This record gives sequence, structure tokens and C-alpha cells, in this order.
Amino acid sequence: MADAGTGDAAGLPSVQNIPVDGTEAEGGEVKEESTALTVAEKSQLAESEAIIASGLVTFADVGRELLRIRDGKLYKDGSTTFDAYCKARWDMGKAYANRLIEASGVVESLAPMGAKPTNERQARALASVPMEERQGVWEAVTERAKEAGRPVTAADVKKEIKAKEPKKQNRPKTAEEEEEMYPGKVPDAPKKPKSKGVGVRCAAEAMAAMQKIPPNDGLRADAWKMMRQWLDDNE
Repeated sequence: MADAGTGDAAGLPSVQNIPVDGTEAEGGEVKEESTALTVAEKSQLAESEAIIASGLVTFADVGRELLRIRDGKLYKDGSTTFDAYCKARWDMGKAYANRLIEASGVVESLAPMGAKPTNERQARALASVPMEERQGVWEAVTERAKEAGRPVTAADVKKEIKAKEPKKQNRPKTAEEEEEMYPGKVPDAPKKPKSKGVGVRCAAEAMAAMQKIPPNDGLRADAWKMMRQWLDDNE
């Protein structure tokens, strides 16, 4: 009987050659993905963590370095995921870390010169604005706040964005649109004029009464003919 540790004569793999993590290198040898950082990666991680540690109030710097750590997988030496790293190293939840990264990206998209958002809420409000329009919105907000002699707020940004949104035109619906939306609906009678004159009121009542005649009424045409005749005779 063949030794279980070396394989049998039929060429079965030996125990030490059986993959344990599903990763197989060239030549059939198993190669586990290393979680150790290179010297360069360790240096980058140390630099990023130093910036985060000394600038927790500077949201743009923190977000930029968190992005660098996440995308470069510089957390893998001690944590299995970026979320676990943020929690263990900075006591920071996933949602907050992602907000900082998003806000940092907004600041990076603005012109290098001039005022920049001073807090995460301002920057995140700008995130909904297309990149090509973002600079214009921010400049308008900062100029208005400067004239008022106060700092910019996230509410200012949201207000400016809303003001630039296309305004909806509330035009009256056509008869065809009304029919499409409400099939078979009898058209509304004309609104009564605000005038209190007896003649105007009677005319409005007569028109309202004529509107009530169903389209399928066999005598509808006769009724309108009588009305026109009466108008011709009494005008």
C-alpha cells in the first residue's frame, strides 16, 4: 500500500500538494496570496496614517488618505477588509469613512485656487452637482455668503442647487390630454365670471347647462341649434 503522504502509483497528488485556498500557481504549486506589505506599501501606510492622525479635523486630507489606503489595500497586513481596518484603527464606521472619501473627491474636483469647502457637509451637498457645473455653483454660494458677511453653510449650497433646477411649467392641459388622462370625462363647465351682474350670471348658467348634455344624446344637435337660434333672435 502506498504511503498516504507521498501519493500512490497511479499519480494521485500527495497531501502536501493539495490546494488549501483554491489558488494555484504555475507548475501546479499552490501559492497563497500574501497579506504582508512591501517596504514601499509600509512606507505609504505610515505616511497616510500620520496625516490622518494629525488632521482629523481636515476632512479633505483624511478622505484622500483613506481612499489611498482603501484602493491600495494597505490595510491587509492587519485587517481582512477596509471596513474592519477603519473600525479597529480609527474607531470609524464604514458610512462615515465613505462620506469623507466622497467629500474629499468633491474638493479635489474644484479649482486649485480660491476658497474650498471647510467641512464635509458642504462638500457632500456639492456632490450631487455635475462636475462641469460644480465650480460655478460653489463660486456663487461663496460670493453670496461673502456679501452677507457670514460663512457658507450646507444649506446655502442646497439652496443654490435648487435655484438652478429647471422650473416646471404649469400650463393648462389640452382637451386631448384631458381625454387621454380621463377617458369619457365630461368637460368641466366654464367657470363663472366674478362679475355679479344678472345677465352674466344667467349666461354662465346657460352655458353650464349646455355642457351637461352628453355627447351621445340624440337631441344634442337640436339643443345647440335652438340655442343658436335664440341668440340670433335676441342678441
